Amino acid sequence: MLRLIKDLFGPLYRCFKQANLLTFYKLSFFYGNKPRYQIVEDIKFNGFQIDIVDGPSFVWQYKDIFVDNCYSFSPTSSMPVIYDCGANIGLSTLFFAKYYSGARIVAFEPDRNVFNVLKNNFIKNQFSNISLVNKALWIHSNGIGFFADGADGGFISQHNESLVESVRLRDLLLLEEKIDFLKVDIEGAETDVILDCSDQLHKVDNIFIEYHSFRCEQQRLSKLLGALEERGFRYRLQSISKIDKPFVNKNWRTSMDLQLNIYGYRL
Repeated sequence: MLRLIKDLFGPLYRCFKQANLLTFYKLSFFYGNKPRYQIVEDIKFNGFQIDIVDGPSFVWQYKDIFVDNCYSFSPTSSMPVIYDCGANIGLSTLFFAKYYSGARIVAFEPDRNVFNVLKNNFIKNQFSNISLVNKALWIHSNGIGFFADGADGGFISQHNESLVESVRLRDLLLLEEKIDFLKVDIEGAETDVILDCSDQLHKVDNIFIEYHSFRCEQQRLSKLLGALEERGFRYRLQSISKIDKPFVNKNWRTSMDLQLNIYGYRL
């Protein structure tokens, strides 16, 4: 009987014990079913006050970052250097600023409209140790086509007429002695960017990469992982694209057929 009670009420107890999980449920209730691509102002949570550009993507970002703590790491310095590539409205950057208060943080976001929200969010929360860069991470600094989706799914498109400024990550890494945490969530450009700067990855202690595979393009996961292996990283993979009957459902309902979180670290 005691075991049955624990099985029934244990998850509920743990839910109430975890404040961030409760906050996630609260945010999901109020914003998870909001119409897509609409700005909502002055949302308060975890001591922050921010504006958002899309309710559903906001609540799932909150879960990943503040409930699952996907970007938590153990710095070896009291003043770690963090690059947030693909900052969106700034949830990950806020997480870094709050929990790594001595850090120097550089956040990149190419979408002009989203960047304005990102910038305003940091004015509201009065963080001063963050540099915000309205540029796309790419393999050169000559500008690049960009498709803005209005939420968190904007991506580089070399055939798109809407140009944004770009910056070559390799050029930035050349100027750094060490990067404590490198987050690369750039919606399909990650393989090109990482391969381009692979000779500088020895400077990076921890790296997060969101990998995307599109049906119309060659899969290059092995090359991406190979670059990490060559620079001495151990890595773990976490799939975020579940497909039922993958041998049957080869033509998935979206253009993306694989999405992985890659966590690279050093022992």
